[in-house]
Amino acid sequence: MKESEEKSSALQIEDFIIIWLDATINNDHHVLFKRQFSLDISSNCIHTFVDQYECVEYIRRNENEHIFLVVSGSLGENIVPLVHNLSQICKIYIFCADKARHALWSKAFIKVHGVFINESSLMTYLKSDIKIYANATVPISIGY
Repeated sequence: MKESEEKSSALQIEDFIIIWLDATINNDHHVLFKRQFSLDISSNCIHTFVDQYECVEYIRRNENEHIFLVVSGSLGENIVPLVHNLSQICKIYIFCADKARHALWSKAFIKVHGVFINESSLMTYLKSDIKIYANATVPISIGY
């Protein structure tokens, strides 16, 4: 297979990015590797942010990407209204300690796929959505 075909094939599988915004995110390489491994994706697909303004700017600059956004509840209240209507945002996941509180405000946003207090549950939903997305974007060849 040619190098260009290999790159094209990889893009079909990983033509998306995960953005994880949390002011207290643990940038420990072991934790990030564990998340990457549990999602079965390459490391260049996950981008972490602690600053909401940098995160919003990054999202806006990457308008040709397909973005799955994981955000803490407190930052989510501010950032979700700013990015929800952007076409590059596929799904939004709220990861927080107070599910009831954040479920209330997040109901107004259709791209919010869920409010999670358990990282394992969040990763299960995120992985499932990524697989659905990957299957939906794989080109189909029709032979005549």
